[in-house]
Amino acid sequence: MLEGIAKWLNDGVEHPCSFSNAYTNFETWQAMYHSYLEGGQITLPLEKPMDEIAELRNRIPDKKLIVAFDESNGNRFLKRTFDIGGEKYTGFKFGSVIYPFKMFPVLMIFDEKSTEFEANIRVLFDGSAHHYLKTDVVKLIIIYIVKKLCSK
Repeated sequence: MLEGIAKWLNDGVEHPCSFSNAYTNFETWQAMYHSYLEGGQITLPLEKPMDEIAELRNRIPDKKLIVAFDESNGNRFLKRTFDIGGEKYTGFKFGSVIYPFKMFPVLMIFDEKSTEFEANIRVLFDGSAHHYLKTDVVKLIIIYIVKKLCSK
């Protein structure tokens, strides 16, 4: 890292963290959002402005995920996760691993409503997830999974 900065300062060699590289990365992520929102391929450079975050918020289901399933029926939750490609995770009674990407497992655990606690869904990731994907991308993945679970 320091060597790259030294080359940039001393020799004028463009550093990977330069604005042009950073903007290209930003534009690529924005294009992925556009592709999800509009469907299909998006060409760069982006031509029409969009408030991607506001648009994504508009597409989140109105009903809460926990309400979409009977609060005391974990089997229904499991079946729905299986319908979208999830696999049973034996570490929890109602646990399912979903792979939105081949190397990116998402563990979803449904806790049924009891006399002591409300129903709950926990979402867990591999400890290295933040090294590969930005937080807002992980959030988009969860939104996508929730939409799939709530559909039908």
